[in-house]
Amino acid sequence: MKLRQVMVAPVVFSMAVGAQTAPKSVTVPVTLDHNRTIIDVYVSLPESTSKRVRAWVDNGNSDLWITEALATKLGLSLRGDPKPALAGKERAVEAPNRIEIGGMTIPLAGIKDAHAMLERESVAPGSSAEITIPSTVLRNYDVLFDYPNRQFTIGMPGSIQFAGESLKAMVNSENGLIQIPSKIHGEEHNLALDVGASVTLVSGELLAQWHKAQPAWPHMVGAIAAANMWGAAEETA
Repeated sequence: MKLRQVMVAPVVFSMAVGAQTAPKSVTVPVTLDHNRTIIDVYVSLPESTSKRVRAWVDNGNSDLWITEALATKLGLSLRGDPKPALAGKERAVEAPNRIEIGGMTIPLAGIKDAHAMLERESVAPGSSAEITIPSTVLRNYDVLFDYPNRQFTIGMPGSIQFAGESLKAMVNSENGLIQIPSKIHGEEHNLALDVGASVTLVSGELLAQWHKAQPAWPHMVGAIAAANMWGAAEETA
């Protein structure tokens, strides 16, 4: 009997491990970094180990960005000559095969365009993120940004229960970018839903029109709170 007990135990353990399935959805903590949603993800290194890195959940950008240093660690091939970028220089680079969020594997094989930020520690000024999760990836999942609880949930379609009012949206079938039909000052406008951006952006021409039509509306020229963007010259105005 003792021999049988010793032999059976590993078989039962093996069956239990094999019965485990990948999670349909996962929830991870969020760091709001200059209003950007930053989460921890894991990437696979060439030596079959994994590395924890910070990722910027950026549904307002269809391209994946990664730092040159991280691309080198992952063994990704850089292509072409350096080109000017918003915050320095960039080169084309192959995308990683996948990332892992909270134990859930997110494939990246379908990404055609990836960019490596050269000679910078992060993909955006003042940010801790070394890689982005673009709209071309997020469009394949249910996603929930829970700002009050500082949480981000991602799951297979239909796996997340949403509360609140539903609104119609226009989703670009090619890249997953989202626009929301809206009405401002009696006129219809399509607003881009970009939860990856650090501030709300409105056309200066529209603001001038609204100020002329409604001079009593509160307004000012300049920043009203601390938030890093890209450091472009026009941001000061």
